[in-house]
Amino acid sequence: MILLKEGKDKVRLESLALNHWEAINPLTEEGNHRVDESLIGRLNSVYEEHLKQSHRKEVLFYKWLIHDNYKNLRELILADISIYPSLILKVTSLLAFLGLAENEKVIESLKGELLEKVFQYGNWRSNGKGLALFELLDIEVCPYCNIETIYVDYDKDLLIGTFDHYYDKAIYPYLSLSFYNLVPSCRNCNEVHKKDKNFSIDTHLHPYMDDYNTVSRFECEFVDEQVKYEVNWEVLCDPATRCFNYNNHLGFTARYNQKNVSDQAGLIYRLGQQYTLEQRLEYV
Repeated sequence: MILLKEGKDKVRLESLALNHWEAINPLTEEGNHRVDESLIGRLNSVYEEHLKQSHRKEVLFYKWLIHDNYKNLRELILADISIYPSLILKVTSLLAFLGLAENEKVIESLKGELLEKVFQYGNWRSNGKGLALFELLDIEVCPYCNIETIYVDYDKDLLIGTFDHYYDKAIYPYLSLSFYNLVPSCRNCNEVHKKDKNFSIDTHLHPYMDDYNTVSRFECEFVDEQVKYEVNWEVLCDPATRCFNYNNHLGFTARYNQKNVSDQAGLIYRLGQQYTLEQRLEYV
């Protein structure tokens, strides 16, 4: 896994997060939020709808997001990944108190409204803003697996890769546009292995927070010169469970021990035997 600390031109993630906030809240020439393109504009529009229909529960929730110049909405979008557990607890407690959550899950009517009318992740992903964020992050290899490349096909104006919601948007729809919850990733990690598994920073590593090399590493063993080169994992320190879950749920053992990878590793091994250890170390 690659630890992400900065983006293009060494810009810190905090600055990119603010850029993301501005991108999802464009203003008109008069300085007003666009209802069709702005998250704040859509939020106000949905709030007004519930206000007219006297939907008290929804009104109170959206009022909480709007309160104090959108302070809580800004926190949802910009909060550092390290405080997500407390942030989620705050939101789910409010939703449960208002009767808008059942067993800590947002009720279906509100979940659908948040995803389709308010946050509109699908629209963000397809209207070029997701592509713009990816370019600012300046990532070439999937930070989850560090195996597959992700890039922009400029001929088709298309991102060859995905944005994974580390905290599943089906469970946490209010985090669907949150900067640190959007992890650029390859389709293999996102759609084949992770899918809808419930990741959290308490149970798994996170590429905006954890340096994989400090907690786990490859342990390589040449099993048979004619057969395969085997890769396993050695956990260097706690939390071992987070490392195990991460490696296991993203299928690293099988993916790093594919036959073509093993064959290439074996070839490199055999070719390297003609050099002394000192020469090999110098080359590496």
